[in-house]
Amino acid sequence: MKKQLILFTASFPYGKVEQFLEPEIAYLAKSFKKIIIIPSSYMGNSTMRQVPRNVEVTSPIMGLSKTNEFFKQVFNLAPISFMIKEIIESKAYKKKELLSHCIRISLRARGYLSNPTIQKLFKTDLNDSVVYFYWGCYTNTFIQLLPAITAPIIVRYHGSDLYTEVNKGGVIFFQKKILQSLDYAVFISNFGKKYIAMKHPELAFDARVFRLGIIDKGIGQSSKDDILRVVSCSNTASVKRVHLIIETLKHLNITAEWTHIGDGTLLKKLKQDSLSLPNNIHANFTGSMDNKILRDFYKNSPIDIFLNVSESEGIPVSVMEALSAGIPVFATDVGGTSELIDDAVGGLIDKNFEPKHLAEKIEHFYSLSTDEKINIRNNARKKWELTANADKVFPEFIAFLQNCTKQNNK
Repeated sequence: MKKQLILFTASFPYGKVEQFLEPEIAYLAKSFKKIIIIPSSYMGNSTMRQVPRNVEVTSPIMGLSKTNEFFKQVFNLAPISFMIKEIIESKAYKKKELLSHCIRISLRARGYLSNPTIQKLFKTDLNDSVVYFYWGCYTNTFIQLLPAITAPIIVRYHGSDLYTEVNKGGVIFFQKKILQSLDYAVFISNFGKKYIAMKHPELAFDARVFRLGIIDKGIGQSSKDDILRVVSCSNTASVKRVHLIIETLKHLNITAEWTHIGDGTLLKKLKQDSLSLPNNIHANFTGSMDNKILRDFYKNSPIDIFLNVSESEGIPVSVMEALSAGIPVFATDVGGTSELIDDAVGGLIDKNFEPKHLAEKIEHFYSLSTDEKINIRNNARKKWELTANADKVFPEFIAFLQNCTKQNNK
């Protein structure tokens, strides 16, 4: 049994982008004597979330000063040849933007490797440890440069860190080299596992599927009047296509209230666009919402439908959270979403859907009898219990972490 877990994150317990790591940490802390979290950066927020007592958090590898970090990444004794090789093999030199991106990622890897915390850590006895990278790219690029260590290395893959199509220039730098350096690749969906096998059929590595878990916060309620209440929850990045929800709502001939939860660069434009909605549609924008407040909102507010119209997903946590509250979900058939959503819990939407057709699906749901809607809500809750219940998925993942062995000796 392993005593220590070394966890590399993008920013957790700083920042806002990894809120869904909080429940996992709670389970992990009960199973390991000690956890060391090494964040990549503060992600613009130096306030640290509360963590269990046996969790030690190091200072983020990258500090708040970009200038200082640049000098640290450039002026050190870490290797440089790996960067040149990747630039040539990926042909990043053909596009200025890609070349710049590859260089930034490579310098970050050098910064990691030369960091005193990292150097000290990997010189200690790691026989009773497991090294866990929460993301499949960028924060773990340096593992290809590590000397052989005794601890197994696990890398978890989600969506943006896995699918090259949604990244700049259609490439994720060092993906192949990372897969060759890890011991286990852990995917949050079967779709992701199959994707990487098709993309790199020449590689042999141990691939597992362990979904993210959602803690039970109770079952929500439906509307008791004739208003259809619709919720969506995501950042406003273009890949989330929140503007298509507005276009869909324009076609509704019923009275509806739409609440979007989330922040981002496109939020101002979305608010402006929502002013063109007809009088029968009311739009609310809450901005970013703490996960605890969000889950309370799902439980205590009437919600009839959850919408996710993303162009790409791993397997959306937002959808799993909605299912846990018994909320019917309509979501685009991308990534591993089809492993959660079917007609029994709402419905899958074609990736290239027409807003008018989605509006027709929503109006059909609205026309269902009370008993039919209750059945769908019950099915949504059951789907969460089977696929994303934290009390089920996290213990399974922890058992794997505790019993995994070193596979790759480089």
